[in-house]
Amino acid sequence: PDVVLFGSSQMGSALFTAEAQYLFKVVDAVTYRRCAILSDLMSGSVKREVSVFNLAVPGAMASDAYMISRGLFSRELRPKVAVVGISPRDFMDNALPYPAATEPYKFYSRYVSTGGLDAWSGGGFMTRLQCVLEQMPVRQLTSRLAQAAPKLPAVGCLPQQKKESPVNVITAIGDTAPGQWLVPANIPRLWVDNTREYKMRYRNPYPPSYGAELAFFKAFLKDMAADGIKVVVVGMPSLPMNRALLPDKFWAGFRRDIKSACKDNRALWFDLSESVLFDKNDYLDTVHLNAEGGARLFPLIADFVLSSPEVVTCLRGQGSDSCARNLAGNSPSLH
Repeated sequence: PDVVLFGSSQMGSALFTAEAQYLFKVVDAVTYRRCAILSDLMSGSVKREVSVFNLAVPGAMASDAYMISRGLFSRELRPKVAVVGISPRDFMDNALPYPAATEPYKFYSRYVSTGGLDAWSGGGFMTRLQCVLEQMPVRQLTSRLAQAAPKLPAVGCLPQQKKESPVNVITAIGDTAPGQWLVPANIPRLWVDNTREYKMRYRNPYPPSYGAELAFFKAFLKDMAADGIKVVVVGMPSLPMNRALLPDKFWAGFRRDIKSACKDNRALWFDLSESVLFDKNDYLDTVHLNAEGGARLFPLIADFVLSSPEVVTCLRGQGSDSCARNLAGNSPSLH
């Protein structure tokens, strides 16, 4: 695709709800990976079809974007532009002990190296041991048997499997399976106060994982620059009541770190975290946008991306290799 989207459920909630409304159809949040809104906005401006693919993952951390990109991008298969939605939770979630603990990290670490970031992945010997155990024949056989076994009827206190509600789907709660996470158009306006959850996530604004995630984020931007992929980093919007859970000192340092990382790697920084263009009516909770919020977000992203002449030149169809050299300033070095 020409453009890929990275991020967590903050990007996902905006995309799935807005897409369902834009296309006026039910969107399966597990299998639907396009973004028609952004595609149409960009295609109209650059006078050619611009394909957009969604790589956002519920609960994703900055380290997950790094691992996913190393697993999926190559000289033959690479986008021209990567749009990365971020928020403080992607760097310092107290519910996550270290980067290597996430499902995407565990999966992609079987196929790609961390590029010298093992020391930052955390977990040390136990993490490596877990990766080895998960690849052992007995573990694989157990997993295959579980998949092949017939589904038993629920007994006792175990509930029957059912489709998740739109709110649970959008905020990544419940089993992940095709047909389980369905997002319809015309979702009634809903809002949930998830402050208690984020008080737990933010209880220590400076956990050890912050430095590790920042290291992975910088490595991701460095890889993208070397590959000639222009990166737009979007500070995702959130409500003031959520932002107030973190001290002003943290926010100042966080924005300084992100801005510096972007400058060092020729990435564009588009900070919407305090944007007054979004109000409570645009949210499902204190951080996740609803259909109205998503319909507001993607035109802003499109306008910002298209404000860069060099990005527009690439999206208008310039050959990928020469485009990459133009963006990177030299011949791309791909992993």
